[in-house]
Amino acid sequence: MLYRFCEAHNLTYLIGLPVSKPLKQRTDWALEWLSERFERNAVPCRWRGGFTHQAGSWKHPRRILYKVEVNEQGTNRRFVVTNSKGTPHELWPQYDDRGTAETFIDEFKNGLAMDRLSCRRFTANAFRLVLTAVAYNLMRAYRDMLAGTELETASTETIRSRLIKIGARVRRTVRRVWVHLAEAFPLREVLAKAHQAILRLHPPPLMG
Repeated sequence: MLYRFCEAHNLTYLIGLPVSKPLKQRTDWALEWLSERFERNAVPCRWRGGFTHQAGSWKHPRRILYKVEVNEQGTNRRFVVTNSKGTPHELWPQYDDRGTAETFIDEFKNGLAMDRLSCRRFTANAFRLVLTAVAYNLMRAYRDMLAGTELETASTETIRSRLIKIGARVRRTVRRVWVHLAEAFPLREVLAKAHQAILRLHPPPLMG
């Protein structure tokens, strides 16, 4: 079990739990209290707290954090098991921040095909994964250059499909390489702004 592994290796964790009947019973009072407050004041209500609980498959009790909410959309109860120190008000924001990490992982996996590891050797697949990680960080840096444009919050896949994987005619002369885009390309100004930002970058100094 993941809990036992973390505890055996002195790792702190915040792991979501499915809503169960015993957990509901421990928080019914909070739901009733908040429902009465919302019915009386019509203002969204929230309460965060904690208690000790031992599930049937656990060998010892563990700390449970809970969050109860009542608003116009209805009621909501969430539960987290943890061995972290701190109050529920301090720990819940840490758990809620997982959404940011999940967004990064989703972009890494689906936007750049992180899991495309079809080589036979482990070392080769590991190297492909490193290359994908480098590409992902380059894409994030490129997105920073799109600040102030309609793509400043775009996903990696959107930037690839709308700004990078586009049709163009390449013409090479003695001194330059010309890239001709279609006159109807709708993101010409966005692409030009990103290009100017790249030109302003300074290479790092060479190590002596």
